[in-house]
Amino acid sequence: NYPRSRLLAAAAYVSASNQGQHCDEIVHRILDHPILDTQVVSAGVIALISAELRLKHAKARHALGKTRELAFQLLTTALGQDPTAAENLYNLARQSLGHDATLSLAFYEVLSSVDPTYEERWYFHRDLGLIHYDQGNLRDAAYHYDRACFLKDNDSELYRFAGDAYYYRGYWAHALLRYESALGIEPSETHFLDAKISFCRAQIHRGNDRDMNLQRKRNISLRFSALGVRAAEAGWRWLARPLFRIAGKFCELNFDADRWLALYANRRGAYVEAGAHLEASLAVITEDPSTRLNLVMNLIFQNDNQFTDSALAHTKTAIFHAGPETLDHFRLRLTNTENKDELCEQFEQILLVVRNERDQWIERRREVLKPEVIGGIMHMEFRL
Repeated sequence: NYPRSRLLAAAAYVSASNQGQHCDEIVHRILDHPILDTQVVSAGVIALISAELRLKHAKARHALGKTRELAFQLLTTALGQDPTAAENLYNLARQSLGHDATLSLAFYEVLSSVDPTYEERWYFHRDLGLIHYDQGNLRDAAYHYDRACFLKDNDSELYRFAGDAYYYRGYWAHALLRYESALGIEPSETHFLDAKISFCRAQIHRGNDRDMNLQRKRNISLRFSALGVRAAEAGWRWLARPLFRIAGKFCELNFDADRWLALYANRRGAYVEAGAHLEASLAVITEDPSTRLNLVMNLIFQNDNQFTDSALAHTKTAIFHAGPETLDHFRLRLTNTENKDELCEQFEQILLVVRNERDQWIERRREVLKPEVIGGIMHMEFRL
């Protein structure tokens, strides 16, 4: 049995190096083997992942589904045979089942029944939160993110994720608490959360700590903005603008509507109006560097072509997310500006400051995510 197991593993690795050709036959032979050790299971999963990449490129949906189901069968069978290999199988499942919510959730359910200690592991709840969030199940996502925060209270990213799960449900007070916790742990979270925190505080100041109908109103808003984008791309500004304004009336959180309305305002030279729309769009996608730079330009033009404190803050965030290439984009936006060289020189100085800040942030993230022993098992983070 041992030599046969090694031969199956070798065959799987050969299959993986050839875009997963014949991997189905190999994995079925692995499943027929009486003993599934970690090496042969890993080889089989790698071959299936290679086949998945090929099938995705070919848009072979039916075959892709069968490949993922086979990976699920292999992983659950191996887990049933050897529960002590749970952590290795867990990492393999993240790579092979990550794009199929149904199979991922089913595997995690099997995993927690075989090894209940996974209910006490922060990364288990983090991954469940990610799956539910991607599926639009924000209530379940919030529950698992909160569990992850409780189990690992030094990770600002978990609090940010938890905040987002409440934010897009309209639970402004709940979201703000988690965003502020993230910021208290990691100051650089301001580059991810500044606009969302401002939006939450504005809502609460108005007496709205939650909007129970946000998701329904946002869905309607997005339908109108989708029509508006089609009209705008066809050059029908006369139709696009009212569609975007209607979208904004239904829901303030609509990135496309505010982005296009800001563009139209800029073309008229209405920089204050454009800036308001750009700030509103950042409350939806805070990390978007292009929108940040557009807002910076509006703030500069409102201030006689000089940086303001707000413009400096937004510049830092744009650089934090997009890196040195933001300088070229900034320079391009200053084509017809008289003090272009002066502004670019200031931008370069800001870039050096942010580069140092980002390097320090990366080091702190490495410390937070360093290998740790949980339940007697060494856990190492593998970011997909």
